Amino acid sequence: MASACLEKLVHWYLDLSSLVPLVFLGYMAEAIDGQIKALVLIRVEPSVEKDLVGELEALEGVTEAHFIYGPYDAYCIIDCPDYDSLNDLVMYNIRGINGIKSTTTCYFAS
Repeated sequence: MASACLEKLVHWYLDLSSLVPLVFLGYMAEAIDGQIKALVLIRVEPSVEKDLVGELEALEGVTEAHFIYGPYDAYCIIDCPDYDSLNDLVMYNIRGINGIKSTTTCYFAS
């Protein structure tokens, strides 16, 4: 179910990304199954694509990672027990991977 929702979200975002920014300011996502889940859209340097997915999947809290075509180069889904650990995972682990230029984090709403 989550993969179908993710696919719709990614397609929706990619279709509208040039017109409408995807912003969840002021909107706190509910915990799903006691966890906070989020989609992280990632832009990377061309030289790191080969190893990136493996590095993302090796991080505790990352449940899946894939390359995509479009304005972003990859995405991962993260699953954390609270907002602090989610923030730490994105800020210090995902963004700390060599070659990642930027990330956009989108919380799952349901």
